[in-house]
Amino acid sequence: MPSSPQDIDMLVASLRNHINLVGKANDMTSERLDQLPPPTVDSTVDAAEMELKCELPMLYRRCLTTIANGGIGPGYGFIGMSNGYPDSHGRAFVDACREMPTFVVGGKVQQIRGMLPLWEWGSGITVCMDVSDPSTRLFVIDEAGLTRSEMTLFDALLRWVNGDELWNIMFESQEVLRPNPFSGGVMKVKRNLTAIGKHVARFGDVSV
Repeated sequence: MPSSPQDIDMLVASLRNHINLVGKANDMTSERLDQLPPPTVDSTVDAAEMELKCELPMLYRRCLTTIANGGIGPGYGFIGMSNGYPDSHGRAFVDACREMPTFVVGGKVQQIRGMLPLWEWGSGITVCMDVSDPSTRLFVIDEAGLTRSEMTLFDALLRWVNGDELWNIMFESQEVLRPNPFSGGVMKVKRNLTAIGKHVARFGDVSV
């Protein structure tokens, strides 16, 4: 069920307080809030919605218009609007949406309409949201293709604010034995396997 405006306001305030308390805006860099692009304005988000022909999540909008224009939250933080925090390819949010990979859906190779990138975790892993999905659940793009998570954007940010390691919650991993280059023996290494959830599509182009 979609979160109420009051719940969203409370979570955005908690997110800002958490970032200020820990002294870093996201998981992957040491950037502080005052080092990020200032908040964007609603008219910029409105323009993005018009260009993409969809309504963006209110929680995402509120974070970008009241805290910072990207770079905050899990992984490398939200992808920002124009003049904001870009993705790993230097793209603002709308450009990243236009260049989403294709998947095999119903026997056809296509982009999934309404599937929008929210943040990256590196190594080609992107967390997305299908704005046409009323459940507001997140999706993960990784080497396996597209996986539907049981977690919503609201739940993910709430757990992140509470100090949970989202990476360990959204991905399953196992310990494997690898040669130890220092001792000559073997050592246990935790290897992340794939996103937890229902695998829904494979890439339409193996080169993606």
